[in-house]
Parts: sequence; C-alpha cells; structure tokens
Amino acid sequence: MRTDQLDKTAWSDVDKFVRAAEDSDYYLIDTAFKLLTSSDEEVALLSLAQLTRTVRHRIRRQPTDGDLASYLSGCMVQEFKGTTNHLANVWTNARRASSRQKITWTFAQSKPSIQIWDDVLTSVDRRKILLTFHSRFQAKALAALRALPSQGKAMDCVALSPASTHFLSEGNYTRFADWRFVHKARLNLVPLNATKQWKDQQDKLCRRCGKWEETLPHVLNHSPMHSAAWQKRHNAVLQRIQAAVAFKGKIISVNQAVVQGLRPDLVAHVGDELCILDVTIPFENRRPAFHQARLRKIEKYRPLTEFSKQYGWKKVSIVPIVVGSLGAWDPENDVFLKKVATKSYLNLLRKLCVSDCIRWSRDIFIQHLTGIQQYGQNSFKPAQIDGVQEQSFPNQTSHVGSPASSNASSSRSEPLSDDCSPQPTPTLPPSQSVGAPNSHV
Repeated sequence: MRTDQLDKTAWSDVDKFVRAAEDSDYYLIDTAFKLLTSSDEEVALLSLAQLTRTVRHRIRRQPTDGDLASYLSGCMVQEFKGTTNHLANVWTNARRASSRQKITWTFAQSKPSIQIWDDVLTSVDRRKILLTFHSRFQAKALAALRALPSQGKAMDCVALSPASTHFLSEGNYTRFADWRFVHKARLNLVPLNATKQWKDQQDKLCRRCGKWEETLPHVLNHSPMHSAAWQKRHNAVLQRIQAAVAFKGKIISVNQAVVQGLRPDLVAHVGDELCILDVTIPFENRRPAFHQARLRKIEKYRPLTEFSKQYGWKKVSIVPIVVGSLGAWDPENDVFLKKVATKSYLNLLRKLCVSDCIRWSRDIFIQHLTGIQQYGQNSFKPAQIDGVQEQSFPNQTSHVGSPASSNASSSRSEPLSDDCSPQPTPTLPPSQSVGAPNSHV
C-alpha cells in the first residue's frame, strides 16, 4: 500500500471483499507526510528537495510554499492544468491520493500540515495520521448506515445491554434457526414485501391480511393472525419473571382482574412494598420505543396505586418489564429485578428472556412466510433454569387469585395492544381487594 504496487483498479477489485482502496490512499498520504516531517533532518531536507523538483518540473518555475501545497492537494487549475509528470514517485502518488480523499495540504516555511476534514495535523501529530483517517472513516460509515431508512433501529436498542447479544460468543439458549434469523432481522434484511423498495405500493401489502405494508414490525407485533403466538411469547417471559420474583417476594396474584378491569401480569409483595408487574414486548424502533412502552404501562396501572393504598399498602410501585421482540433487553428492568435476584441469577435471567423472545419471533416469522405453525399448544412453557425450582405456588386465600389458580387463564385469548401486551377485558368486575400488608392474602 505504501509503495503503490497496485493501481486503483486492482484495489477496487480487492475492495469487493475487504475495504482496501481507501486504506491504500491513507498509507500513501501518511508516507509522504512522514518523510517531510522526519526527525532526521537530512531525510526531511532530501524529501523537500525531491518534492520541489517534482513541482518545478510541473509548473516550469521555482515553486513557493503555496505551490507545494496546491500540488499535493491535487490542484488542477492554472499552471497545473496543462502539464503532467511523466514519472511517478512518492509525491505524485500522494497528490492523487489526496485528491481522491479530499485532503488539503498547507506549507509554512517549508513545514507541511494537512487538514483531514475538521482536524489539522502538523509535524507534532505525525504519528496520528492513520488513526485520524480510520476514526473519521468509521464515523462517516456509521453515519451513513444510520441514515438508511431502517438500518440501526433495532441495533440502537440492542446496544443498551450486553445481554441482548449474549449468544454471539457461545450460542447458549439459542437454536441454530434462531441464530440464522435474528441477525438478518435486526438489520431488516428479511424477505418481506415492504422491504423490496422496487415494488409497487400494492405489492408491498401483507400477504396474510392484505391491509398494511408487510414490514417486520407488522409481522412480529401487529398482524392479527399471530395473536396466539404473541400471547405465548409474552407468557414465556412472564414465567421467567414470576420465578425470579418468587425467590425473595410473595406472589399475590397472576393475571387476575383487580379493579376497573385492570389485569396486571403479577402482583407481588417484595419487602415492605407492593409491586405491580406487567410484561410488554414492543418492537425495537430505537430507544424511545422502549421508553414509551414503559410509560404506557405506568399510566395504565396508575389507578391501582391509589386503590392499593386504601387497603393499607404504604409503598406501591408499578414495574413494567420491557423486552424487545427481537431480544433487546431494557436495562431499566434491572432496577427492580436486583431486589429479588442474585447477580448471577439475574445475569442468567436476562439471557433466557432474550432467547425466549428471539425464539418466538422467529417462529412467528416462519409461520407468516410458510403458513405452517411452528409451535404446539403447550410450547409456551419455558425450560427450567438450572438450579432453580420453577413450580406453581400454593393457593392464596385472597380473591385476587394465585399463580396456581390462574394457570388456565394465563393462556387465554384476549385483545392485544400494539406492543404485544395483553389488554384488559372491558367488562371484568372488580375484585374485593388487593389486600393490605397485615391482611390475610
């Protein structure tokens, strides 16, 4: 790269497999700059003399500092337009590379400096040339990726927690089929009608419902034909959370109507606090989607806060558990879960919830494409965690219900919201009470 052994056409062919053409230009510019700013005075003087001869041959007169800068910057006006250098050397190569990468050179008292976008590097920064090039290139490439219509949306949420990519190194709790699906899905590189930009608007409609564009959020979170699978995906995560809460807390109710038709997933007594938990699985449409899903749950169950305080509970909290449909874990879940789970168990719990969501979303996606159901009637039940007893809890005496008494209702079919969480049944009668800390629950 530094000696220009391959021309740009050859580097372009290499570029089809790895990015090399731009690196070749960076190395040519770096070599020229380091020769002119060498700590060895003799090398620096010889380099400047050779550059001066090259420019003098081009413009037919003794060059000034401005001429040297214009030449290396790739200037093609006035004296530089009608002439050429017949023989290539370090300086002609650096000139062409600077022109392609839009690098500007300046000379002051025969000392060079170069401007790389907004950064100006002098002889003091001679070792930072390639680092600056590469960091700027990465920032430019990342900005271009994020500017695309759909790229980066899911990954913005995935980047919130390392648990969202736990399967990359070891593949734990993840099927091969899930692995093949999730990477394409997170980059929106899936064979759905709406992802084919060249199609007519009519051809982008969903192949099942025919009403809305067939996008990945529509398939995983909005298509009505998959409502049963949404519920099973939701219940898989809920059972994980229920097992975790049972370690240090007391489960009061699971999926039971309380008041005003509100039916939280879990009501638990943790320490001196009543916790109202509800699982929600929104699509990863950047980080605000998680925040909005959390706020919707808090607002939805706010009436239960005052209702519970009427029965003696001094501390009542609403705890939304947010996991993306493509397996992005929201770190805000950990604020509550740290109260009921050890560090090692919480680390495992995150991974299992992430893998459960990916598994169910993959099955929903394949069923949408093929029309073949990928799961059985009882397949929503997750596997037990090693070393953890996941079992039904003893019946409670409260009217609110218990996990054992609500197993039948947990798989019911009910209206679902856009974020795939169960909605309350409008005509449910209110129960007697949630129970106070000193009451018999």
